[in-house]
Amino acid sequence: MKDNRPYIILNVAMTADGKTDTIARRGASISSPHDVERVDRLRAANDAVMVGGHTLLGDDPRLTVKSATQRAERQARGLSENPIKVGVVSKNAKTPSPRGGRRAFSSSLLFSLLIS
Repeated sequence: MKDNRPYIILNVAMTADGKTDTIARRGASISSPHDVERVDRLRAANDAVMVGGHTLLGDDPRLTVKSATQRAERQARGLSENPIKVGVVSKNAKTPSPRGGRRAFSSSLLFSLLIS
């Protein structure tokens, strides 16, 4: 919390022309190795990682902290190894079965939105 208020960090990898994925949604690798490390530090420093329904259901991302050092530092601060996994899906979405689910995360939250 910043100034006793919750806040959100938005992290998006995109190409110079503004694309974040391929038309076929095949998970194009856009980030450099340096950026992958930076994102891992971001995950380690925060309480939760939130993704949208298309990402959650289509890509089934792990969203875990990759670095053993960063995981150990989280535990030393009294936190679980990984942040909470948060997914936001539409009302009609199938229930996801996240990869690594209960073992990889201290907990997971799934928000379902009524879209009319």
